Amino acid sequence: MQLFKKNKFLSPARKEALGCVIPFGLIFAMAGLAFLWMAVLAPSIKASKAAHWNETPCQVLKSEVIRHDSDDSTTFEAKISFRYEVKGQSYSSEHPDCSGIDGSSDRSESQNLCARYPAGLQTRCLVNPTDPKEAVLEAVAARGFSYWFAIPFASAFIFIGLSVLFLGISGLRKHRGIATAAKNPPPGGVTLNPRPQRRVEVGGIFFVCGFWNGITGLFVLIWLVETCSGRMSGVKSLLMGLFLTPFVGIGIGILRKFLQSLAKLRVTTVEIKLPALQWRQGERIALEWRCLDKNISRIQFRLTATEQATYQQGTNTTTDNAEVAQLILHEEKGQLRRGSLDFTVPRGLMPSFTLRSNALLWQLEVQAHAASGEELPADSYEIDILPEEAP
Repeated sequence: MQLFKKNKFLSPARKEALGCVIPFGLIFAMAGLAFLWMAVLAPSIKASKAAHWNETPCQVLKSEVIRHDSDDSTTFEAKISFRYEVKGQSYSSEHPDCSGIDGSSDRSESQNLCARYPAGLQTRCLVNPTDPKEAVLEAVAARGFSYWFAIPFASAFIFIGLSVLFLGISGLRKHRGIATAAKNPPPGGVTLNPRPQRRVEVGGIFFVCGFWNGITGLFVLIWLVETCSGRMSGVKSLLMGLFLTPFVGIGIGILRKFLQSLAKLRVTTVEIKLPALQWRQGERIALEWRCLDKNISRIQFRLTATEQATYQQGTNTTTDNAEVAQLILHEEKGQLRRGSLDFTVPRGLMPSFTLRSNALLWQLEVQAHAASGEELPADSYEIDILPEEAP
């Protein structure tokens, strides 16, 4: 049986997760870029060009504030149309400025614009010399809170998307590197350091935290603005607040988890050096370890087996994990800074395997205690257990 295929250390669930993370991060970043372009960059470029368009006399035909009501918010739009002539031909336009955002939750914003351009006003507009059908009253891209809010909102999407994309690619490269090291270990052995794995964990939780709290925060902000401005009734505001409460609670829980994983980056790091990541039953393994930060009072090395089953529940794919075995390889106490151990891989262990829906994954776990007695988070590394060689 060939246990090592394309990437033995990339279990089905993890491979599927990383496979979803990369396109999701790409889509997330592209959505942010698209929104930034439509709401900020394109209007700004148009406004810069419009500043040099031809000034032409015009007359405002209609000027009114249109109210748009939806289930969760109310917006106001300044609806202004004006007429102008170019080379004896009459044209009309309904674009008072270059803004890429139609409407705003601030009614006074639209009212002020209509007040500057009342119906019947004789004024001047800016006409595109290459396309006379295009004209604006003002070469302005930014108009109020909506425009400036679009910049951090789109930037957050781009940053989170690129971060997820980077973490997904890094995760795939990491697992491919582990698989290569397992099949062809370098002459000096394999060095395992938990810090990169911890950084990936922090990045993953940061993405979830940013995504959840970003979307939830947007709705909370809209709710607060609508409530404080009086555009949302008391009962409706109360119901919306009650609806948002569990989402805010979940966001606080995710933020707490992120802060915990961030604190884990500062936890004492134990670095391990192994001859290889493929262990054969009955083989003698020499392991060296050292503490990179400060002394520890206790360290334990154990080998654990996790059975992984992936199955369909309706349209959802579910993966269950169950620890089926744990072997303590070595335990040491005292004022420890570095050390080594030799042990024999027990015979009779179930070899590692990865199938389409099932897998048995062995891990080397390192559990350390600080000098104060505090139990530090355990670090784990996947090990490929091979059958004993035939005599």
